[in-house]
Amino acid sequence: MKKILLLYLLIMIALFSSSPNLTVGDPTSWIERPIYASKVDMLFLFNSDSEFYEPYNLFTDRTVPNRKIGHIIVYACLALLFFANFQHFRLPFRFLFAWVLTTLVGFCDEINQYFIVGRDGRIMDVALNSVAALVILITLALLIIKKSRQLSPKSDLKL
Repeated sequence: MKKILLLYLLIMIALFSSSPNLTVGDPTSWIERPIYASKVDMLFLFNSDSEFYEPYNLFTDRTVPNRKIGHIIVYACLALLFFANFQHFRLPFRFLFAWVLTTLVGFCDEINQYFIVGRDGRIMDVALNSVAALVILITLALLIIKKSRQLSPKSDLKL
């Protein structure tokens, strides 16, 4: 079931990412056929003046907070699903792989959005996605540590 949920979320991210002119408040715009911008190539990644590296303007675009909350929720869930699907790895590696893969998916998502008409991929979103994943994974790690300490016998050793 965990693999299916992970695959489903990855597909939904790809579909939403490829929808031109996506508007949070308009469900009819959520999944549309992608329209790719012409005359755009991967060189934007190497151009510091590219829109990819520009910050958002919270004063001119009031929808930014709602869209960013969506990023936080989706990428936190993605990190948890990656973590849940790496049961054959030792715990520290599960956290690391979940965070790295979530960040990589976020990076690929933003690159894809850069090529879609009406969308704008931003490095700030990659950072937001990565931080959301890191926060949820640290929270999970703290919960696991707390639970393991409650289950283990008391020791005189102090950490």
